This record gives sequence, C-alpha cells and structure tokens, in this order.
Amino acid sequence: MARLAKIVSGFTLIIAGLFMLVLPGPGIITILGGLALISQEYVWARRLSDWVKARFARFTGDPGQVGRPQEEPKVLDDQLGG
Repeated sequence: MARLAKIVSGFTLIIAGLFMLVLPGPGIITILGGLALISQEYVWARRLSDWVKARFARFTGDPGQVGRPQEEPKVLDDQLGG
C-alpha cells in the first residue's frame, strides 16, 4: 500500500509540475520531487534522476556532484620553485 501511495504521489507531482511550467508555481522543483519519489521504485526513473543530477553538475561547473573521483591539481616543478 505504501509503495502504491509513493508511486501515485510521484506521478501526481510530475503532472502538477508540468502544469506549473506554464502556470505560476515551482514547476521544475515539483517535477524533480516527483521524480525523486518514483526513482525509489523504478530503475528508469533512477537513471533519469542520475542523468538530471549529472547535467545539473555540468551546468553549475561542480564535477564533485557527479560522483566521479576528483583529480589532484597538477603542479609543475617551476611553480614549486624547484
């Protein structure tokens, strides 16, 4: 029963968010909230959620959000004074 409620709530939020894209309201945030709910139940929604997170991280320029290991900054010997 809880699973069904989560799925119905997620899809309801997504549909409401789509309406809010043209009507006043936080449409994108509502869509992401619905996607977060259904991504707990469906693999395709989890993949879509991961894709959105990766695109957002690329958009903001924060590669740490993607989940990839950070590279150490390379320092040349000339910069170290050696």
